[in-house]
Amino acid sequence: MPLAGEQLLRLGGAGEAKDGVEAALDTAAGDLTATAGFGYLGSVVLFAAAIRVPVLAHRFGVLAAVPAFWTAYVTTRPLSASLADWMALGHARGGLGFGLGPVAIACFVGYLAVSRKDTSYGK
Repeated sequence: MPLAGEQLLRLGGAGEAKDGVEAALDTAAGDLTATAGFGYLGSVVLFAAAIRVPVLAHRFGVLAAVPAFWTAYVTTRPLSASLADWMALGHARGGLGFGLGPVAIACFVGYLAVSRKDTSYGK
């Protein structure tokens, strides 16, 4: 049985409960568009285009920097979830069929390559 909001707040504090709800809603947005007919690759394209909207709005002076940043930032989670689902899920579900393990490993290696946390140069 899912926990009610008040129970989540008691379990992990307001910040952790908010983060969990935010993550669930953001990844659910990717799943919703994927199952609503876009497919996983279509969802990747949709959310990649959606990130450009606040960027362009800010660039042309329609949107201030802070709302533009947060709008684009919130869009990254359904984009990344859709991209991971597209790479991991099987062909029957519209994915590439790499599997969850290889995709997780590739994401971790990519993170280490960008952050350089695994080297003395990254400190």
